[in-house]
Order: sequence, then C-alpha cells, then structure tokens
Amino acid sequence: MDIFWHELNAYKAEIQGLQEELTNSLANIGIGSFRNHTHFSLRVSNRAALIVVGLCSLVEVFLYDLAANEEKKNSFKVEDLKGNGLTRLQLYLSRTGRIDFGAISDWGTFMQIYILRNAFVHSYGGLIDTVFLKKVEKAVKQLKIESALVGSRRLRLSPKHLMTFHQTIEHLIEELRALRSDA
Repeated sequence: MDIFWHELNAYKAEIQGLQEELTNSLANIGIGSFRNHTHFSLRVSNRAALIVVGLCSLVEVFLYDLAANEEKKNSFKVEDLKGNGLTRLQLYLSRTGRIDFGAISDWGTFMQIYILRNAFVHSYGGLIDTVFLKKVEKAVKQLKIESALVGSRRLRLSPKHLMTFHQTIEHLIEELRALRSDA
C-alpha cells in the first residue's frame, strides 16, 4: 500500500467515524433528524471542511509528483507557467502531453469539489465569501447537493456527501495512477 491509499483509507475511516458520531449523538438527544449541522455541532462542519481540503490536497500532491517526474524530461518547468496550485499543474501536465484531462472521467466532478475546497480555504469562519457564491452555487448544483448550501453562505456537508466525494477522488487517483504507470 502506498501513501495515497493509506491516506484515502484514513479519510474513509474519518468519514465513517463522523457518521457514527452523528448517529450516536442524535440517538442520545432524541432527535431523529435535523438540517442544521452547524448549530448542532460546529465541529461537524469544521471536520467536513477539513476532509474536503485534505482529499483535494491528495490529488494536488499526486499531480505534483507527476509534474516533477515530467520536468526531468522537458526543457520547461512548472514554475515557468503563470498561475498557481492546481491550475498551473493542470496546464503544465496538459502542455507536456502527459495528461489529457478531458479524458479523465472524474476530472469535471473533482473540479466542482475543488471549488468547494477553495470556498472553505478562502472564506471566513465557515461562511462563504461573497466572491465565491456564484461558483459554489453552480458547483453544488452540478454535484447534486443543493441542500448542503444553507442560507447561500454556509456549506453543511453530510457524511453521505463526503463519502461520495471520497469515492470520486479515489477513482480519480486510480485513473491518474494508471497514467503514471503508462509513462
């Protein structure tokens, strides 16, 4: 097992633990269901955000590793390109012909999850910064999780949402792994 599978398994266990904790907490206080995870427990919202950020980071690291290997074969480097983070890695790997991101089945879905990641990272105390609202609204619609956007300013992701994201990212890393072994 490599580090990526180790990390994916750790995130999966965290999501399952979060679900169990929610189920036990609800049983103990006698509430069958609720919509407001933030008021119930800010810790739930914060853990969900950290899981999304961590899962997206795994993809970034995987792509960075691919780019570092590609730099050994090419005259230009990632740093030669404008932009930052994921956008620059995607551009570099596309321009070198290493990855056709259009052929990656889960890339579009991952990019929608990544928009949510950006909203978490660049917003204030869990409230989505207004500069991200349109992108977040579009992302939750494409991900079919509209109910996770509460009051247009807060994302409240359930363990079910997180597990779906996990499955998408796990499959994406499997696809990228296959490309890595093709080189």
